[in-house]
Amino acid sequence: MFPNTYLFDIMFFLGAVLGVGYLYLKTKKWDINSKQMDKLIIILGISGIIFYLSANFFDSIFQVLKGHPWEEGGITFLAGAISALICFGLLFWFILKEKRSEFKQYMNVLVAGLVLGHAVGRIGCFCAGCCFGEITDSFLGVIFPKGSAPYHHVVNHYLNLGYTEIEATNLALTTKVLPTQLIEAIFLFILFGILNLIKKHQFEVYLISYGLFRFIIEFFRADDRGSLFGLFSPSQWLSLLIIIVGIISFILAFIKNNKLKGSK
Repeated sequence: MFPNTYLFDIMFFLGAVLGVGYLYLKTKKWDINSKQMDKLIIILGISGIIFYLSANFFDSIFQVLKGHPWEEGGITFLAGAISALICFGLLFWFILKEKRSEFKQYMNVLVAGLVLGHAVGRIGCFCAGCCFGEITDSFLGVIFPKGSAPYHHVVNHYLNLGYTEIEATNLALTTKVLPTQLIEAIFLFILFGILNLIKKHQFEVYLISYGLFRFIIEFFRADDRGSLFGLFSPSQWLSLLIIIVGIISFILAFIKNNKLKGSK
């Protein structure tokens, strides 16, 4: 049956497995012993739990800010990702002290795994019918079936235009919306490929490129995401935050490299 929330759960789980698996395959080729690998797996497990809890928690907060009652079940990816990255960084720094000199290397691989998992998860969003885009006549448009969230959005759109309920429901069966979920998935798969091609600064490239993409794609989404300070959606504010962090990290890395060159 479509929309299929079970497929969303499956793709979410598959994305998590692929992301962690990617990180494991990359890091096991490095100079890391079994004890350190066990620590890394524990750090990843805790970070994954933090991701889910914070993504769910902040989604509930954003629902309240939109005027809805507190409701659990949805997730806000960016909030979860930011919390998980902070958690991973802190735990790595204090638990894998002997690997501190390689911290940036691990963060670079971590964000690549995160991108892979996110790309697969967005396919799950498409299957569930969430995170959909605006009504369109474009060849990129997709018609979602009756009962889906995009279908109800389109029905309400036509009702607001003055159509009768019968007319609105009939039109909704032939009206397309932008598949922003698939557009984002494609972008993430491409970004994953790019992160595997470049040799360094994957962390900064991820923060800036995904932040810019997410900020822009939010303008084309039609699901109710609310707004903070009456200007941007919560995800857009978070996107601006990670863009700024990415730029600052790039600047700090540039200054550090110049100091190293000057000391030679």
